[in-house]
Amino acid sequence: TDKLQEANWTLPLEPLHVQFPYFLGLRPTTCHGADLRVYIYDTGSYSAGSLFCSAGQWGVEVALHRYFAASTCRTYTPEEADFFFVPDYRACHYHLAPTYRQSG
Repeated sequence: TDKLQEANWTLPLEPLHVQFPYFLGLRPTTCHGADLRVYIYDTGSYSAGSLFCSAGQWGVEVALHRYFAASTCRTYTPEEADFFFVPDYRACHYHLAPTYRQSG
């Protein structure tokens, strides 16, 4: 229908085909010799749908989340962390996934 076409639910494959293995956690990443430690908070449903949000203006947030999630930089102990990452894709979900309660 017209509303579905307006929503543009397509996910472009270019240039994301290179990034998909990282987004899906299929390739490990490294800290390139740095002693950096990053703790990723579990934000539950707020961080769901990262692949859907990987295109457009939220792509950098997703790239950082997925990079650190599969990285040797990651720590599961907050006390060891140098930095904290709090993934939250609610803005992406609100703007890209129209519901019956929102218009436009």
